[in-house]
Amino acid sequence: MVAKAVSVKYTTAVSLLLLGLWGCSSAPTTPDGAPIPAFSPDAPVTLPDPQLGKSEAVAGLLVTSERHVAAGDWSRAIATLERAVRIHPRAPELWQRLAQAHLGQRSWRRAEFFALRSNSMTLNQPALQAENWRIVATARAEQGDEVGAQAAESRRMQLIDEHPGLLQQ
Repeated sequence: MVAKAVSVKYTTAVSLLLLGLWGCSSAPTTPDGAPIPAFSPDAPVTLPDPQLGKSEAVAGLLVTSERHVAAGDWSRAIATLERAVRIHPRAPELWQRLAQAHLGQRSWRRAEFFALRSNSMTLNQPALQAENWRIVATARAEQGDEVGAQAAESRRMQLIDEHPGLLQQ
């Protein structure tokens, strides 16, 4: 009986301590101290960082990842792209490249996830969106989800119909 009472007191004390620590935790912030908003599919879409093409670090990482892809070293390509994404986490182009690398590695679920993440960040980028839907369709088909693959391919074709110039790109 005494052991049970001690166990209940211990559990209660730990629960209260964790609850107190959780309440004191601060929200994650960017390097300049601004709060990072929680991801929500209903959140407003922001445009990619206009400095993406001008970032020497990201440009170097993209060149390195392309070398790894050319050598068939998907794991290193993915690790390199993950570093680029940490530098520019709101750049849908980087998430798409990460999805493509996972597709090459035959990591179907991750490829689908990262392509959908890329699409969640795009605005007025139909070529990027169409390629993401192609990745999703391929990944779903490889997982045996023919209905999901058809739905993704349908979304891709809808974008192509709405933007006929996509086929020339």
